[in-house]
Amino acid sequence: MKENNSNRGIVNDNRSSRKSTALLFLVVMVFGMSLGMFLTSAFFLQRQVVGQLSTISERLDKLNQTMERFEKRLETLSSSPQNNPDECVSIMLFYYNEQKDSELSDIPLSDERAVIPVCRCLPHSDNLIEETIRLLLKGDLTEKERAIGFRTEYPGESFELKEAVLSDGTLTLVFEDPHYFSSGGSARTFVMATEMYKTAQQFAEVEEVVFEPEWVFQP
Repeated sequence: MKENNSNRGIVNDNRSSRKSTALLFLVVMVFGMSLGMFLTSAFFLQRQVVGQLSTISERLDKLNQTMERFEKRLETLSSSPQNNPDECVSIMLFYYNEQKDSELSDIPLSDERAVIPVCRCLPHSDNLIEETIRLLLKGDLTEKERAIGFRTEYPGESFELKEAVLSDGTLTLVFEDPHYFSSGGSARTFVMATEMYKTAQQFAEVEEVVFEPEWVFQP
C-alpha cells in the first residue's frame, strides 16, 4: 500500500516537472518572439529616422544656400552710397558676376544671367541715361562687390561715350574707341555688350539699344 502511494507521488512529481518545463519553454518562446518583434520594429524605426534625418539635412543645406545668396544680395545693396534720396536718383549698373556664372554654366562668360546689378545713386539730371552709361564705363566696383564675384573689363583705354541719343524708344550710344578696346574674343565682347544693354534697358523709355560704330563689341 505504501509502495503504491510512493509510485503515485513520483508520477505526480514527474507530471509537475514536465508541466513546469513546458511552461518555462512556452515563456522562453514567447519572450523570444517578443524580442524578435521588438528588434525588427526597432530596425525599421531606425531606418525611418535615418531617412527623415537625411531629408532634413538636405533641406537645411538648400536653406543655407538660399541664405548665402540672400546675404550676398544684401551686401550688394548695402555697398551702394548712402545718399539722401531727395538729392539723388537710385540706378543700377549691370556687371558680370563670376560666382553667379559658375552656378549657371560650366562654360565661363556664356550666360547673360550672370550679368547682374549693383546699386548706385546719381544726382538728378536731364541726361540720367547718359550719366548712368558713363558711370558704368568707369567700372568702379567696391571691394565688397569684387569679393562676391563681380568683374568688369571697364574702364578701357581711350574708350569713351561720345553721346547718347534717345529717339522713339531707340537709344543710340556713340563711342570713341581708337585702340579697339571693345573688340576681342567673343565671350569678352558678349559680356561687355550685355552689361551695356541691361544697364540701358532698366529705363522704361529705352526699347532698343544701338551701338555706333557698328564694329564696337564685335569679336
